[in-house]
Amino acid sequence: MKYLTNAFSIQMITNLLRYDKDVIVQFRLLEYEEVKEMLLAKEFVNAIGHAGTVEFLNKLFGLNLSVERKQITVNHGDTIIVVMPMAGRLAPGTELTAEKMMELFEQGLVKFILVAIP
Repeated sequence: MKYLTNAFSIQMITNLLRYDKDVIVQFRLLEYEEVKEMLLAKEFVNAIGHAGTVEFLNKLFGLNLSVERKQITVNHGDTIIVVMPMAGRLAPGTELTAEKMMELFEQGLVKFILVAIP
């Protein structure tokens, strides 16, 4: 299964955690074209619960996503495409709107990260 999210959390892998075995999680930055190809294939579960991020992705890739506040649990073989601003903490009171996300993207501060659970 492939998921699209605006964050990665250890809670997503809690069903895989054991006392006697490590869970391996791999991270890789994705290029814009890789993300575009993945998203236009529409073979993913949208789990983005942030309106500004959804609007940003819709504008950037010509999608028609809606806000989907889903809690996901991944299994071995699953992947997650994480859309994440890497600009540090925003100033107090700053809302992460689609326009702000686009501004950060144009500055190279929005990253797309592939999280894989082999």
